[in-house]
Amino acid sequence: MTTPRNMYVQQIEAVLEEGDLVEFVRANGVFTHHGVYVGNGEIIHLGLERKDNPRNLPSLLSAPGRCEVRKDKLTDVAKHSDVSVNNRYDNTIQPFTKTEIVKRAYRRLGEKGYNPLFYNCEHFATECRYGKPLSSQIERLEEVGKLVVDTGLELIKDRAFPAGIKQLF
Repeated sequence: MTTPRNMYVQQIEAVLEEGDLVEFVRANGVFTHHGVYVGNGEIIHLGLERKDNPRNLPSLLSAPGRCEVRKDKLTDVAKHSDVSVNNRYDNTIQPFTKTEIVKRAYRRLGEKGYNPLFYNCEHFATECRYGKPLSSQIERLEEVGKLVVDTGLELIKDRAFPAGIKQLF
């Protein structure tokens, strides 16, 4: 299930099921934060260690050694963010059962490690649900990067090489 964007915590809690992936819109949509709903109004997510972030403030590029898998109240993580259920890969990847997803998230509590490109909160959440660390944010970033590189190469070819040499490309 995927819910519409721009839902508030009170609305989302009415439709959440254990094992759902929860997405929080941060910085006016510049990035999102992700976690696994484990019931009782709580999520398990990859975030700053509590000692470094006692008020649970959002962080985009946290230092890798300062993040851990932790359990928090959904309302504390959401703050004033828009929230949605985002099980976006359910149509292409069979998720584990709800019970297994929650168990997988609980087993990871306390683990440390974070990399905004190679293992972020979305990678953690999708790995719990599907067994694969996926990040749509990074997929979009890769698409933009490829477009920039391809465009740059075309510009270089058009300007740097005489007509006869262009045929080699």
